[in-house]
Formats: sequence, C-alpha cells, structure tokens
Amino acid sequence: MKTSRRFPALAVALALALAACAPAAAARAQSQPYGALERGYRTGYSDGYQSGWTDQLRGARADYGGKPEYQSADRAYIAAYGSLEDYRDGYQQGFESGYQQGYARQGFNSELPAGGVARRGAGPRGQADAGREPAQGNVPDDAEESSSDSGRAPNSGGAGGRVAGPAGPLPSNAVLTVE
Repeated sequence: MKTSRRFPALAVALALALAACAPAAAARAQSQPYGALERGYRTGYSDGYQSGWTDQLRGARADYGGKPEYQSADRAYIAAYGSLEDYRDGYQQGFESGYQQGYARQGFNSELPAGGVARRGAGPRGQADAGREPAQGNVPDDAEESSSDSGRAPNSGGAGGRVAGPAGPLPSNAVLTVE
C-alpha cells in the first residue's frame, strides 16, 4: 500500500522538476543562435584575421576587398547552416573585422559583436548593395606579386586546392580558433 502512494508522488515531483528546467533550456538555446549569418561571421573573422596579419607582415597595403576568399565568401559553408546568402553576408562582415584586427596586430577575438550580427544585404559573390559603399578592390602591384602561387604545388590540399602560405610568427599569447 505504501508503494502505491509513493509512485504518484514521485511522478508529480519529477514532472514539476522537468517543467522548471524547460524555460532555462529554452533561454540557453536562444542565447546561442548560430545560424548561417553567425557561422559565416566566425569563419570570415578567422580567415580575415590571418589574411590581415599576413598582409601586414609583407608590408602590403590594407585591402580586404581584393581577396578571393572575401569575394566568394563561401568557405566551409554547408546547407545545414541555412541560406548561402546569409552565410556570405556574415562571412564578409567577419572577414572585414578580422582583417582589420589582424592587420593592426590586435588580439584574435572571433566572438560575435555585442548585439549579434545584423544582416546588411550582401549580394551573391560578394557584390555590395547600392546602400553600402563597395568593398576596397584594388590590390597594389607589390601585393599581387607577393601573393602569387609560385613555389606551391597545384591542388595540394585544402578546399578547392587553396593552400595557406606561412603566416609568420605569432605572439606567445595568441589565441586561435579552428573550425
């Protein structure tokens, strides 16, 4: 008889505990929205940071707009992330921010900006909307020469056969995020 009274009490206690945990789990899920825009931003930031750091080491003029990665803005994209257009928009925003941080040799921080990443309407293949200034696109002659693929084996790894060249020494306190 005692066992039959304990079972309903345990069931009610368990149901109440689960009901109390549900809002906390929903809040956690909403606090980390990683859609195509956010994933693109983080990947673009990482790529832009490395590109900016390399340009600064080479003594090249700061110019993210002429980079093929910035223009295609689709590295590491998979359909499960969401819209390719959103991913490209986020990638370009992240690339710009990362490039500027890397070129200035500031610390690596691929965290999303305060308030999140807002859609700004980049078109396909990195073309800017009419309401936005076009990206810088002129690469100085010396930067083109230094970024040539001479000395690299064709199609020797990486997505699309791209191979990253040496980026130079990193400071001892550098934090890198690999996706």
